Amino acid sequence: MKEKQPHKYFMSKRQMAGALLFGGLMVGILAAGICLHKVKMKQLDNESGLQLMQEKAEAIEKRLKKYDKYSPQKKIKETIQIHLHPFDPNTADSTTLIEEGLPHWIVRMMMNYRRKGGRYKQVEDLKKIPHIPDTVYARIAPFVEIDSSLWIGDTLHNKQHIARWQQKRDTILELNSCDTAQLKLLKGIGTYTAQQIVTYRKRLGGYVSVEQLREVRGLQSASDTLLQHFIVCADSIHPIHVNFSSVERLQKHPYITFAQAKAIYEYRRERYRLHNISDLRNVEVFKEEDLLRLAPYLSFEE
Repeated sequence: MKEKQPHKYFMSKRQMAGALLFGGLMVGILAAGICLHKVKMKQLDNESGLQLMQEKAEAIEKRLKKYDKYSPQKKIKETIQIHLHPFDPNTADSTTLIEEGLPHWIVRMMMNYRRKGGRYKQVEDLKKIPHIPDTVYARIAPFVEIDSSLWIGDTLHNKQHIARWQQKRDTILELNSCDTAQLKLLKGIGTYTAQQIVTYRKRLGGYVSVEQLREVRGLQSASDTLLQHFIVCADSIHPIHVNFSSVERLQKHPYITFAQAKAIYEYRRERYRLHNISDLRNVEVFKEEDLLRLAPYLSFEE
């Protein structure tokens, strides 16, 4: 008689079906949880991105307000108010023209026009300003008062312009004491050139000759007419104390190179001190023309 073999499965069909159903439910719940998590994360990303954009926009707005606070254009609008009163467009300064309500770009054109020698002879001449609004002209026209006594005949040259030209023609300046403002009175010398003249004077220790102006940057080809406006007082020279100055101090002078400054220092160490300009004739790096130029600028006092 055959022995009864154990059943191949440990669960009945009903139990198997229940287990499969339970497993399917768990998988479904897990999948739903994953999908829900992804949706929430996407919403959070969108919200954080929107919040980040808002924060950046607020930061940019604060920065713009900060710069706007120090804007010169804003300060001008805050401090200058329109105040209509009689004015002469040939003599009024830029502040007065702005107070009359003229835009800044029109004021700049008017000042440039006057700087080049142009003048307004009658009120209607203001209409010739490029792109001037009709409303602006209509507002200022009743307040324009042009002084006709400044004009000579029917020309475009007025007495003030001629007076300034005569002043530039007749000006004589002492080269070692004049400042940049006085230098700019001369025709052909602007702000940059005037500053170069003063700077070179400090480097030299003072001018001993008017011809030295041709050593200044921008004046290498200066005319004799320009040089006639200058005189030199040699008593105001500030010499270099050769026996006490360092190499750095010596080489700052325009007429002394680094090699020459070092040679002076070495010669001074060997001989203790220099007595006069003739001692430098024993130094190879110095030529006779160098010594002639340097003579007024070297002091051998103890």
